[in-house]
Amino acid sequence: MRAVSFLQLVRKVREETSAGMAARLGVGIKLYSMIERGDRTVAPELAEQIATILKVDQDELFSPQRFKGRTVNGKGELQCRIEL
Repeated sequence: MRAVSFLQLVRKVREETSAGMAARLGVGIKLYSMIERGDRTVAPELAEQIATILKVDQDELFSPQRFKGRTVNGKGELQCRIEL
């Protein structure tokens, strides 16, 4: 089974591209894709921007119930992944 992030699912429902999200956030597409896959952490400020762009509550988007393997590191960054 392939791990898919809830973030990616929401982005697709909102008809946003990963390149478009990266541009709107002011980050590179590689970094955004890594965040979306759960391979990189996201700072709280960036998580808030992502939630705003996707019109989703940040707590819902990064909810521990939505993700397997959620971690919060010493900098307060989030890493999220869901198994489908």
